[in-house]
Amino acid sequence: ISLIFHCCQSLKINQKDIVQSKTLIIENRGFENFVIDSTTIKDVIKKYGKNYEEIEYGKYSYNTEIKYRQLGLSFWFETSDSSKTISAIDFYFPFEGITSRGIELNKSKMSDVKLAHDTLDWYTTNTSPYWFSEHVGIEYAVERDTILPRYPLDEKLHTTKKIIKIGVLNNKEELEENEY
Repeated sequence: ISLIFHCCQSLKINQKDIVQSKTLIIENRGFENFVIDSTTIKDVIKKYGKNYEEIEYGKYSYNTEIKYRQLGLSFWFETSDSSKTISAIDFYFPFEGITSRGIELNKSKMSDVKLAHDTLDWYTTNTSPYWFSEHVGIEYAVERDTILPRYPLDEKLHTTKKIIKIGVLNNKEELEENEY
């Protein structure tokens, strides 16, 4: 019996360690020491190195993405910003993170987002493979079902899909403007 008790105690510790190994993603802020509107690309490269892909989206927006595909992290900045200050951070596989509201990347579903935020504010673009739900300081993405027409959204189907991308951004003013 003592052996069984110790095995069970060991399992509890391991489960606790697994939960704690997830990186905390904070709305309107970022994660660890990487804070939007404060951290620069220079800080990111210092920590993660030069093994990244740089993508300028000049045709579609005024942003540049520094993509660490092997880490599941992307850092965004305005192309015209000489200091290259981070304006948004995307998290995707293989990154393991959980938001301050308990939404876990690659595990939670869009229905969990609805419970955490009381609503889903859906959007997509003509070229995006995702449906997003945007909230103050954060957005969540699920894979768009490409068998169906893009519009209208099949909310019932997409609400059951796993969150495969989380973005932290500073969008409070933008969302407040759109409320009117």
